[in-house]
Amino acid sequence: MISHPDIKRHAGEHYQWLDFLRFTAALMVVFSHVRGFLFLDYGALDPSSRNFVTAAFFAFTRLGHEAVIVFFVLSGYLVGGKAVERIAKGNFQPSDYAIDRIARLWVPLVPALLLSAALGARSEGVLTWIGNLLGLQGVLVPMFGGNGPLWSLAYEIWFYVLAYAIGRQAIRKTLDVPALLIFVAVALVFTTLEVHYLACWLIGAAFFVRPHRLSPMIGLATAAVLAGVAVVGLQMTAAGVMAATGASNGLRAAFEILLAIGTSVGCNSLVALKPTRIATMSVPLAAFSYTLYLTHYPLLLALKESGWQRIASLDARAFGMYGAAVALCLVIAWAIYWPFERNTGHIRNFIKRSFRRSQAATAS
Repeated sequence: MISHPDIKRHAGEHYQWLDFLRFTAALMVVFSHVRGFLFLDYGALDPSSRNFVTAAFFAFTRLGHEAVIVFFVLSGYLVGGKAVERIAKGNFQPSDYAIDRIARLWVPLVPALLLSAALGARSEGVLTWIGNLLGLQGVLVPMFGGNGPLWSLAYEIWFYVLAYAIGRQAIRKTLDVPALLIFVAVALVFTTLEVHYLACWLIGAAFFVRPHRLSPMIGLATAAVLAGVAVVGLQMTAAGVMAATGASNGLRAAFEILLAIGTSVGCNSLVALKPTRIATMSVPLAAFSYTLYLTHYPLLLALKESGWQRIASLDARAFGMYGAAVALCLVIAWAIYWPFERNTGHIRNFIKRSFRRSQAATAS
């Protein structure tokens, strides 16, 4: 493996600057959705509210989708890349990997789905609930409770499933039938899901395994240029008043892949930087970013169902309400994180111990 000269990886190493990136991405998604729920679209605002300041605010809060691409890359970098590294070293354990991923996904997801059931605009049956647990939203079932951000969880789940199948097959000398069946299932799922998002995940994994050799500062500058071009391109091809060209799925996919490359370059550079106070402060914030991502939308849906009318005139009071709504999402997510996501490690270890005791009892 080719290593970045400034990257020294150790078992259990924690990359604080990647925590900063993860929480920032989660916050960008919240900023985007809160603005969409509270304010009218820019073109529908009162004329007095359409100015440089509000235009800049709307441009900044249009980046929620780009933030999800960053999540995909971070997932590929930290999960996919480490899985590939373990496979290459011959110490990949399918059961441990599966338990790690299931606990990481489901411990925060189950309470979020329950919150969606309690606050959602509509009610779906148990099959839809189970389908969202299994990553089938957007494939066979809708997003449960109208919780829009759950669309990306389908991708994350199937990214992890694919890595499990690769690792399972890699450690066996003959064809592994369960792995083969999983490969078939992944192929079928991605006849519906967007394949280029899998490419974004794989790019993140590739940059973990084969880091670039740029110095941290040059790497960050390169990442900023690539990501900046991608973001501008995505905004210009998106729907809305800022669009400069017609929407094109192929063009958007190309810009999203460019964003994934830029983010991956940035990840390699960030892990080589020494943590500062900002990076250190981001660790507890990033710890509940997944819960924040999963729970903020049901809260906004509840606000909408209470009869909220979107604001057309943006003044200090309107922006104060915006800030209050963002703060509410953060506080509620933190409260839900405390008994659930915060204890993911304990739950994961309990499952592993139970699994190993079961294996030992079966062997004896």
